[in-house]
Amino acid sequence: MLPDLNISSPIFSVWVSPQHGGRMTRAEVHGHPLLVESASRESDAPTAWGNYVMAPWAGRLRNATFTHRNNKHAFVANDSPHAIHGLTFSDAWSVVEHSTASITLRYDFVSPWPFDGWCEHTISVDQHEITCTLSVNSSNGTWPALLGWHPWFLKTWKLQSNFDTMLRRDPDNIVSTIAMPPSQQPWDDCFMHARSAPTLSNGHGRLTLQSDCSHWMIYTQPAHAFCVEPMSGPPNSLDDAHPNQILVSTSQPLQRTLRFVYTTETD
Repeated sequence: MLPDLNISSPIFSVWVSPQHGGRMTRAEVHGHPLLVESASRESDAPTAWGNYVMAPWAGRLRNATFTHRNNKHAFVANDSPHAIHGLTFSDAWSVVEHSTASITLRYDFVSPWPFDGWCEHTISVDQHEITCTLSVNSSNGTWPALLGWHPWFLKTWKLQSNFDTMLRRDPDNIVSTIAMPPSQQPWDDCFMHARSAPTLSNGHGRLTLQSDCSHWMIYTQPAHAFCVEPMSGPPNSLDDAHPNQILVSTSQPLQRTLRFVYTTETD
């Protein structure tokens, strides 16, 4: 097994495994662990640890299919009967560039994804923040895509969030297009219209999660962890009939940014 690659600053230290979905396998903030780590990477579920990219879709894809230009495309139902979190989280990524404070990774789409293109993900650290910039790019044609991040945060960190609305889930546990006031926890829900950015605190410092993503999945049901997942749109939005479908082309990639901004508890 190849060793993880490290990037660091005076506040942050981040480890990345190109061969395990290009994910952040470990992250520390002033020495305090942030993410759920894997005890056995070859046997643990690849969807259940670290911080990984979701692409070319994020969240659940109903019945593991979508329809584009009258063509129905099918995928492995890894959350039967649905497909979840895209195609990039368990495959190897290639390293484009690596320095002490930044790493850029690339993933080229292969079958069963029916379109030609790639993902690029840059993770960098500095004195105040971790910055993740992710893009989905087309090398031929125009097609739908959705991207996001799936960090598993340890419950030694406490979440504060304040959203105006969330999207109702249907009987299949798929996010619908019907907006409603946020419910009480526990959540496995998609939120919109943040009144303030989600914040994590551990008694020593705060991390504010800032993103230009429009939707946030928040999952608080596990006893040991929670997930706050910024996404470029709602789950299950690849179909041509979906009002939030996003198309990428050779001249118009889909790109979003996630920033973990650190402040002390006294700031």
